[in-house]
Amino acid sequence: MIKSYIFSMKLIIVIDVIIDDGVHEYDTNILFLENSLHKLKKGGYYVVEDVTKEDLGKWENNLDYLQKKYNNFEIKLI
Repeated sequence: MIKSYIFSMKLIIVIDVIIDDGVHEYDTNILFLENSLHKLKKGGYYVVEDVTKEDLGKWENNLDYLQKKYNNFEIKLI
């Protein structure tokens, strides 16, 4: 008798640096952040570049909220 086995493997990937160089819109940046931040290595860097002046205000207004939501990370604008 031949038996078949299916093995499930979970690949764990951690990333040193994530650079969001996508659509350059706040809502899209937040969506990408929320779906990729868990892959960031402890001590790693997450960069959102080319933020428009209009969206910079949105980041500034939501910085406290983001810091509380992702309290394992230091979130700052530079």
